[in-house]
Amino acid sequence: MRNRITIESFAKTGGMGVLAEILSQKNISVVAVGSMACIGGIKTTAKQLNAEASIFVKGLTAREYALGKNSIYIKELLELALQKPQTRGVIVYCSCLDVLTNFMEAEILEELNNEQNIPIDFLYRGPLVKRKTPPKITLNKIWHKWGIVPEPLKEKSVIICNNLVEIDFGEAILSEPLEENILIITPGGCTSCLQSITNIEKHKLFYTRFDDVFLSSFHPKQLVDTIADYFPKDEPLLLLGTAVMKVVGISLEELCEELRLVGFSARYIATDGFKK
Repeated sequence: MRNRITIESFAKTGGMGVLAEILSQKNISVVAVGSMACIGGIKTTAKQLNAEASIFVKGLTAREYALGKNSIYIKELLELALQKPQTRGVIVYCSCLDVLTNFMEAEILEELNNEQNIPIDFLYRGPLVKRKTPPKITLNKIWHKWGIVPEPLKEKSVIICNNLVEIDFGEAILSEPLEENILIITPGGCTSCLQSITNIEKHKLFYTRFDDVFLSSFHPKQLVDTIADYFPKDEPLLLLGTAVMKVVGISLEELCEELRLVGFSARYIATDGFKK
């Protein structure tokens, strides 16, 4: 059986390819809620593509997700997006947290005032859904249903990231000189919001990638064993957390304790991607 968790070295790739494709289309809007880090990444991609007028986004707290308020805010953002002149369609760009906490699409759509019958679709993306259907395939189906032949991707402009205040694990990496191997504990998608941060690649930065099966049957030993197989034990290790880890209750402190038991010098910074 294949390993449900892997570790990868961070590399600048441009990030958020599916989002870039959506924002390259004329008069297509994106609605999204998520952690501040997730929303920061979306804002950066929109800015690079000169498409900031096409996004309707809101950063939520862990408490707001726990109370199920993501549905309320998605509906409010949809109402704003539908008011934009010449809109051909709206895509709700669902984050890992939306996948985990779930919400009723039908209820949201029933309560909307959509007199012009503007098409609306929900695109679930990220590592927690790729096992079932890759987001690119879902997006292609949306274009086909809407009768849209997607235009080529716009060329991204190079910008200096100024949203570190929204990306607490990005801020942690750059706030002090770090000699450790830095490991971000994430399903995998969170690192896309680090793509535009200047000099981020100078650090020894790594991240986990895992799917919904791993998360639903999570046991610290499997994560510790994967880390031990990847990193030399004589090199210090720094763990950083993300929003999914916060919501499902995975403790970085406990992970560090387990790693020390198998011979690592490990510490953590209590990041979670929700910082405002």
